[in-house]
Amino acid sequence: HHAAIARAVRKAGRLGVTVRPASSLADVRRWYRLYVGTMRAHAIPPRPLQFFERMWEVLAPPGRLRLLLAERQSGGQVQLLAGSLFLMYGQTVIFAFNGRDRSQLQFRPNDAIHWTAIMDASASGFRRYDFGEGTGDNAGLLAFKEKWGTRPVDMYRYHYPQQPRMDRGILASGPLQRTQEYAWRLLPPAMTTRMGRWAYHLL
Repeated sequence: HHAAIARAVRKAGRLGVTVRPASSLADVRRWYRLYVGTMRAHAIPPRPLQFFERMWEVLAPPGRLRLLLAERQSGGQVQLLAGSLFLMYGQTVIFAFNGRDRSQLQFRPNDAIHWTAIMDASASGFRRYDFGEGTGDNAGLLAFKEKWGTRPVDMYRYHYPQQPRMDRGILASGPLQRTQEYAWRLLPPAMTTRMGRWAYHLL
C-alpha cells in the first residue's frame, strides 16, 4: 500500500496540513477535547484529563512521550484536525491514543501524523513502530493499520496481585451491546468524561 499512503500524505500537504509536536499542557488540553469526541464515537469511556496531564509532566521531559498534532490554517485561524500520543520504550515507538475531528478526515491528518512519527522514529534510532491495540469489532481501525503493513500479534495482560474488577463493563458485550453503544453516542461529551473517570477509578 505504499502508493496509497504516499498519495494520502501528499494530499495532506497539498491541503495545508502541518504536523508538529505538542509543546505544553495547553496543547494536551486542546487535543483532549478531540480525544473525548473520538472515544464517544467508538462508544468507549475516555480516560480522565488528569491521566494525560500527569503522563505529560512525567514522561515528556525525558523523551518517553510525544504528542503529534495535525493542524491547518482555516479562516485566518489554526484548526486542530487530529492528534496522536506516542510512548517510547527501548527501541519501540508505541501509538497509544488518538483524537480526531471526524468532520476533517478528508484532509488525511492521521496519515500525515503517522508518516511524520515513523520518519522521526527512524531518524532517532528506533527500530520498531507499534500501532497499538486493535479489536476485531473495529474494522475501520484494523483496515487503517493494515494499510501500513502491520502484523497482528496476540497481547496478554497479567495482574499481580489480583486487582478487583468490574463484573460487567459499562459497554459490556452481549445482546444489549448495540443499544448501549447507541445510547452512549447520544450522551453529551461532558457526561461521557465524568463516566470515564468513574469507570477507570474502578478498574
